[in-house]
Amino acid sequence: MSDERVHFVGGDGSVHVTDYVEGGGGVHIVDGDYGGGVHVVDGQYGGGVHVVDGQYGGGVNFVDGDGSAVHVVDGQYGGGVNFVDGDGSSVHVVDGQYGGGVNFVDGDGSAVHVVDGDYGGGVHVVDGQYGGGVNFVDGDSSVHIVDGDYGGGVHVVDGVNFDAR
Repeated sequence: MSDERVHFVGGDGSVHVTDYVEGGGGVHIVDGDYGGGVHVVDGQYGGGVHVVDGQYGGGVNFVDGDGSAVHVVDGQYGGGVNFVDGDGSSVHVVDGQYGGGVNFVDGDGSAVHVVDGDYGGGVHVVDGQYGGGVNFVDGDSSVHIVDGDYGGGVHVVDGVNFDAR
């Protein structure tokens, strides 16, 4: 178990610590109005960014064990398994009120991928290389930044500057 944890204060004022099984590092964030259930299952990751965000009533909202890719699940899914993936390379984003479909899939491994709009919250930026720079989109109450390596730059989550150390 890593001693390095990210303490993330959610919109309801609670503190979520989701950095419990880490092979090589990475940021794990859980945020939203969770009624219960398991929101992050993270057992085999060598690194990368794992984010679950939304108004989940319960169930398992993220299951993955590939150890490398960036995976984002976001929306109002109510419960059940909303995202299962193990390809180990691509960037996957499920964001917004889309009925649970995949709305953004990309695997180029280098570009900045943005999913943004009137989604009622969610992850708006996914960036796979994270050398630095400012990664911030929109200004609502959700998680806007997914950043794995923290080589530099400004990283903002819910309007709060943080350093995942």
